[in-house]
Amino acid sequence: MPEAAEALTEEREFFEEHFDEYREKYPGRHLLIVGRQLMGHYATREEAVAAGYEIEGIDAMLVQESGTRPSVRFLPTVLSSLTELKHYARQYGEGKVTLARAASDAGVSLWEMMDYARARKVPAQYEVEDLQRDLETISAASASRER
Repeated sequence: MPEAAEALTEEREFFEEHFDEYREKYPGRHLLIVGRQLMGHYATREEAVAAGYEIEGIDAMLVQESGTRPSVRFLPTVLSSLTELKHYARQYGEGKVTLARAASDAGVSLWEMMDYARARKVPAQYEVEDLQRDLETISAASASRER
């Protein structure tokens, strides 16, 4: 599986070729690029990433704010291979791993995995017993702060 920088070479080259055009046309917007195609422009990075998750059959996407240059050393993990993300989200949906474990194994943040799972309608693995346990934990933590 290619490294993130290699996987996004085509996307970064395309972005650079259109840098001035996109800076003028989409100031401050977050661009979603797949291969050599601009798929859309969004107000926030999160919106662009969520839109990218909706696209079936892609292995990589670049989300870049117009007017800023991509940095190879700071390519968010979500921009790398989506194959692993899909795999671990599926394992979470099947109850084989926790959400935190799926995120860790996929190499993304917990928030990115949550966004992906939500966009792909992966069933949440959170039962009534989990809610009760969490409420008890919150209650105990709150009580200990009041002391």
